[in-house]
Amino acid sequence: HEAPNPPSSAAAQPPERDQALSASAVPAKSRGLFAVLGVLGLALYLVPVLIAYRRNTIRQHRIAIITVLLGWTLIGWVAALIMALNEPTRTR
Repeated sequence: HEAPNPPSSAAAQPPERDQALSASAVPAKSRGLFAVLGVLGLALYLVPVLIAYRRNTIRQHRIAIITVLLGWTLIGWVAALIMALNEPTRTR
């Protein structure tokens, strides 16, 4: 006597086309959002450097080094921002 055939798994699962569309659409949106947030985060992180270079301060390189090395700490970022705003500018 033969064993009965198991029920078809095609009925239990949605068509492959629907799975491919939904599976590929979500990561693409997530990657786009992640990229936008990454660029905005990097721009915010580099605000002290951008201010220092825009104002043409005397110690631009020192502000850039402090921002890159210590900017991940809130204290280092605030210190670099204060330096960028308070440093004297070069005469043109």
